Amino acid sequence: MGVCSQCARPLVTRMKNASILYLKDTLIMSTNCENCGYQDNEVRSDTAISEKVTLRMEDREALSRDI
Repeated sequence: MGVCSQCARPLVTRMKNASILYLKDTLIMSTNCENCGYQDNEVRSDTAISEKVTLRMEDREALSRDI
């Protein structure tokens, strides 16, 4: 159990291992605070992508994400 970064109340982060094409072993994480409504989703992989990927960022929030 973690603590919400917005309201400091306890919350649960759900995690699932998945095998995704090009990313192979991938961890999908989802956080949702029932108190203030804060939500966050992350996809993490320890495997390098072997193909060129082009990302188009259209707002400041997208630029702050880990890739």
